[in-house]
Amino acid sequence: MTRSRHAAAAARRMRQRIGVAVVAILLAHPAAGDPFDDGLAAYFSGNYAAALRLWMPLVELGDAKAQNNVGILYENGEGVARDDNEAARLYRLASTKGHADAQLNLGLMYEQGRGVAQDRVRAHMWFSLSAAMSAGSMLWGGLGALTARDAVATKLTPEQLAQAQVLARRCRETN
Repeated sequence: MTRSRHAAAAARRMRQRIGVAVVAILLAHPAAGDPFDDGLAAYFSGNYAAALRLWMPLVELGDAKAQNNVGILYENGEGVARDDNEAARLYRLASTKGHADAQLNLGLMYEQGRGVAQDRVRAHMWFSLSAAMSAGSMLWGGLGALTARDAVATKLTPEQLAQAQVLARRCRETN
């Protein structure tokens, strides 16, 4: 298994662990009609079609959290046919709004060449942006982004690494 696959597998395992914690919180404090939270509850209970139905109006309104989560549905084929192109599109929408998990997910798509042309420079850029957005929060995404960024850096030439760093810096500067 390659390092990027290890990072992706670790990210999936962490998502599942977080999911268990989120379900426990949701059960202790039921959502009060919030479509996003209701979608989370549906997702973690395995009702992916309901999660999709609840999140799609939010996606259309530009909600980055919903865009990322629907991207996960498409990437995993949960409640919809698996579609890496649609997953990457949704991750990109959320990523451009600064959603750290979507940036990590989009970076993984670029690293693996799923839904987008494989581009390790862009993967490094998205991992760097995700790590910067997650800095100090100790969320799994920040650690996953750092691990993935460092793993992909070993596959880049010094020139490619410099290019990725310039791209990430430009993105941060232009918001």
